[in-house]
Amino acid sequence: MNAFNLIRQILDNAGRPRPMMVGFTEVQSGGPYSQNGLSQIAGRVMSGGYANNVLAIAIGQTALSNWPEYVGIAYDPASITVTGCGQVLRVGTAWQVFAYTQTTGNVGMPQAQNLNMDHRGLGLVSGTIGGKAYIFGFSHNVYAVNYPALLMQALPQIAADARQAFGQDDAVIVFGGDFNCNPRNRNGAVNLEAYSPIDNGHYIPTTNAHAYDYWLVDDQLLVPEPLICPTTRNVTLGLSDHAAVILQYATP
Repeated sequence: MNAFNLIRQILDNAGRPRPMMVGFTEVQSGGPYSQNGLSQIAGRVMSGGYANNVLAIAIGQTALSNWPEYVGIAYDPASITVTGCGQVLRVGTAWQVFAYTQTTGNVGMPQAQNLNMDHRGLGLVSGTIGGKAYIFGFSHNVYAVNYPALLMQALPQIAADARQAFGQDDAVIVFGGDFNCNPRNRNGAVNLEAYSPIDNGHYIPTTNAHAYDYWLVDDQLLVPEPLICPTTRNVTLGLSDHAAVILQYATP
């Protein structure tokens, strides 16, 4: 059985709800072919069919690459009313939030001056669940000495800037993905608490050796419970060297 089908099966067998939103990193294109692939994979996790509401959002580009890297985000419109999307990119020496009203499709790199080509930020989705505003972000942080810290240290301010950019001053913040550094709380303009499964007092690795994939959420989120599905961590089958991470929570 496909690894992504297995995620849905594991959740179903455990009596847990299916995801209302899924995110994918290291997406190499935002075009129709890529979006169709994201629709198929996300659908296997969410429903077993196709996910029709898909965003491919550029999050940065390295100087050695000819094209940007994307994150793919799919969502269930019956569970969340998405009102916009965005991207966090490094412009000059600062992180900047770009917010749009687009709710599906391809979001490429903006024509910003001084856009830094050696960093990766986040893809964002804003919306409401039960009338409460949320901002979700998915990241594939860079992996190099000292570089991951540039994004991680800025995440509290990025959360505040995202609220302002989307006009949602009290939005619940949920950031997740491959941060390429170990979990820890990030405090500042918005306090973000790290959630990653623990076994015997230690974070469970999502790679062969590290717990690099996890969630950072603000204190409005009720009873966050992080989960790991290792079925995607299988390089031999051409999948990933990272396990999938899931966050289950109660809505405020």
